[in-house]
Amino acid sequence: MSPPRPGEKLPSIPLGTFDAAAIARYAQASGDVNPVHLDAAAARAIGLSDQIAHGMLVMGRLSRLALEWRAGAVLEAFECRFTRPVPAGSTLSGEGRVAKVDGGRVILRLLARDDAGAIAVMGEATLRLPG
Repeated sequence: MSPPRPGEKLPSIPLGTFDAAAIARYAQASGDVNPVHLDAAAARAIGLSDQIAHGMLVMGRLSRLALEWRAGAVLEAFECRFTRPVPAGSTLSGEGRVAKVDGGRVILRLLARDDAGAIAVMGEATLRLPG
């Protein structure tokens, strides 16, 4: 595999559908049982269209893009900015590019987009590459 270079695009990957069952499983596992995640009526009461996926659930799925890009890479840092809620039933895909290469570390800029192409999450991941 060739060394990474700034501007290199990562292969897009499906992040899956964030259905009510997946959101409920994440709520149980994380202990975050905020009604906006579990109750559509509660979400609508504060102006959302439906219950929404947890930000950390979306972020966790997006991290796969960075980790699957290079076998053996270690995720050293990952931060995200959530630009819009991810309503239950949304299907997202992840895309990214290499922003910087610094020795054995690579900084990636990542995006999660919905089916309409709208950006739901923008992230930056720092990977330490093997060897």
